[in-house]
Order: sequence, then structure tokens, then C-alpha cells
Amino acid sequence: MKKRILVIGENKESIDFNQFLSLYQWEFESSNNIQEDWDLVIIEGNDIKKIFSDAQRIRNSDESLGILFVTKQENSKYVTKLISKINGYGKIKVIYFHESGNNKILESVSEMLYPELPNHREDIGVVLPMFNEAEREKHVKTFIKKLSALQEKGYTNISLYMINDGSSDGTSLMINKIIKDMENEDDLVRYKRFLQVKELLVNTRKAGTYIEGIRSIDADIIVFSDADDSFDIQDISRMINVVEEGYFDMVVGTKDNTIEDRSFKRKMVSFFKRLMTYPLLPKGVKDAQTGLKVMNSTVANYIIPYLDVKRGLAIDLEILYISKKLNFRVLQMEVECMEREGSHVDLIKDSIRYIGSIFSILVSGFGQRKNIRVRR
Repeated sequence: MKKRILVIGENKESIDFNQFLSLYQWEFESSNNIQEDWDLVIIEGNDIKKIFSDAQRIRNSDESLGILFVTKQENSKYVTKLISKINGYGKIKVIYFHESGNNKILESVSEMLYPELPNHREDIGVVLPMFNEAEREKHVKTFIKKLSALQEKGYTNISLYMINDGSSDGTSLMINKIIKDMENEDDLVRYKRFLQVKELLVNTRKAGTYIEGIRSIDADIIVFSDADDSFDIQDISRMINVVEEGYFDMVVGTKDNTIEDRSFKRKMVSFFKRLMTYPLLPKGVKDAQTGLKVMNSTVANYIIPYLDVKRGLAIDLEILYISKKLNFRVLQMEVECMEREGSHVDLIKDSIRYIGSIFSILVSGFGQRKNIRVRR
């Protein structure tokens, strides 16, 4: 059965879609067909507000439906903001229309409809630092299921790297149980491609998991997230789409304006941390404490020699400081975040360590990466 494509545009004659979509069953939008089942939606036009409105309308009907934007190059300065605001978690791709490069539409349609085929695509590695997560097993399993669902909705090239940061509880047993369950439920080939596990022999307070993740992953895009399902999969998808679009090298999340029920003490500690770290951060970035970020492989390759395992929980700050020094383009994006019970962060002691790391980063400039003890 032919794949079904809906085309939304300002003018049906502006692009000869018959030329590109002859292998598919496609329709130009009419007033009643938006509720039908489609495999892909192409939104063509130059009015950014209308493009955004059409995209939101599509995602309100199906939050996982892939969207391909076709617009003029002059709109490139608006595209990142557009992508970062669209609801849902489906794949998004943008191409700029050229009369002499029309085959890009056909190639992009093929990539989005058949992501499992060996077209050009971005490999995505998700790093999941884990330390004493046994009591939060249900949150870990929920997050992994969400990533697996994302893989089924166009991100077929996602791999998950669970890095156990020298846990002293039953985290290793929990990981083994999750692996066994996935082996029983999933296709073995798909599972082997999706999930990998590494064990650090000592606890590095997150820094070692980041360094080992970057060092181990051969991917075009690397995602860092918490393991306890505290971040929305929709925000992760948006951040991946922004980095794939190509202008920004890194996207970092901030939960300052979205997190709920935060104690006054935490708010004050966070406020003073931001004041102290602001000079170390790239332009436009104010929050170095939210543990969700997405970077391309260029950033990963350049920063890895300078990361120091001794940074502990301040590894996020060091990554941003190095990115500033190396002039990478970094975007900060608001993300939804839910604080889970069982946090391993001691508000006072870790804040003191964090302040010490700030001065250490400033004094040392670029550190040198230290070896990490890993169980291979």
C-alpha cells in the first residue's frame, strides 16, 4: 500500500509536487481531510506564522506525525524558534527550496517515511547517567519505554547508553532485569542496536558518565538526560530537531520558569549559583544546572580533551564554559521538569563543592581529561 502524504501550502501550483510524490498517494489540503490518517505532512510556504499555525494544528491531531517544512532561505533565521515551539515528538525536517535542487524534497520524503533504510541520517546517542536508582526503577523503565517509542516514530537511529556511576545499591541488578525484559519483549536485533550498558567502578558524581559517554559513542548527536523520567520526551525531541536543523551546535534546557513546587531554599541557592556562573556561560545561556542537553559530534570531539572527571556535578558548567571558549553556538530552551523524590544531591555540601568547581574552572582554564576506571 502506498504511503499517504498530506501537502499544506499557500499555492498548489507553487511547487510541482507531482514530480516528487508520484510514488506516493498524496493530496493537497482540503477543508475536511485533516483528520484522516497520514504518514507524513509537508507544509510549504513562506508565511512563518501560518506555517507554525498549520504545524500546531497537525500535532494537535497526531503528536507523533512527521512534518517536513519547505520554505525559502530568508526564513532560516526563524526556523530554530519555530522548531523549538512545535508540540509533539514526531520527526521534523526543514529544507530550503531551490529551483535547481528540487530532488531534496524527494530525498527528504524518503528519509522520513523510511528511516530504517540506509539513507543519510543522523545517529543519536542518549547518555543516561545512573547512580543508586534502584528505588526509582519505575521511573527509569518509563523513560526507557518513552525513548523506545520515540525510536518507533521516526528516530530509528537512537541508541541508549546506560552508564552506572559506581552505584552501591541494586542498580546493576535493576539494569540487568531491564535488559532481560527487553530481550524477551523485543526483536533481538533491534534491542542490541538500541541499548548498551557501561559500569564505572567508582562514583564520579556524574562527570565520569558524561566523559565515558562522549568517549564511547559514535553518533552525530549526543543527548544527556537524567534517568528518572524527570524530563518530557517532547522537549527532548524538540532539542534533537533543533540540532539536526544545523544552526546551533548545542541546545541546553532550563527549568527555571517551568519547575513547580520548588522550596524557597532551593530557589535561593539556584539564584546565587546562576549569579556566580553567568560569566562562564555562552551568550544567551543563564542556567548551567539543568541536566538536559543535546550536542552535535563536533562539540563532543572538541570538548572531550578538556573535561576533568574531578568536576563532579559541575561537569555541565565545564562543558558550557569550554563551549564558550571555543565559540560554539549554544541555544537555551525552556523545558518541563519534574523533581523526583530520592535525589542524591545534598543541597548544602554539593553547593559548596560546586562553588569550589567554579573557581577551579576559572583558575585552570581548560583542564585535562583524567582516566576513568570502567568495567568493560
